[in-house]
Amino acid sequence: MPPADAPQRRPVDARMRVHRLARLMDSSIRLPGGFRIGVDGLIGLVPVVGDLAAAGASFYIVAQAARAGVPASALARMVLNVALGIKGSEYLKLINDQIKYSDPLILEVVP
Repeated sequence: MPPADAPQRRPVDARMRVHRLARLMDSSIRLPGGFRIGVDGLIGLVPVVGDLAAAGASFYIVAQAARAGVPASALARMVLNVALGIKGSEYLKLINDQIKYSDPLILEVVP
């Protein structure tokens, strides 16, 4: 039980924090032409550290969902999406490298 003088956190506060974090990660930066990107796209450019930071933010959202009583089946899907996002980005980088360095036509263009 928290101390009597500790501020009480309400579920609405948690929902607002998660919503703000999700917006920051997904659509906080406006680009010309009406497009929006989030911090997730920018920190993903930093190898390893960016992926870990994005995964940490994602798992924070999953943890808040668990505390809010989201059903286990939905939590399992959320965790699977985060895991696929982490591993998927690494696999895409590997595939990109394989294509870039194995195709003779690309080797002529790429120094």
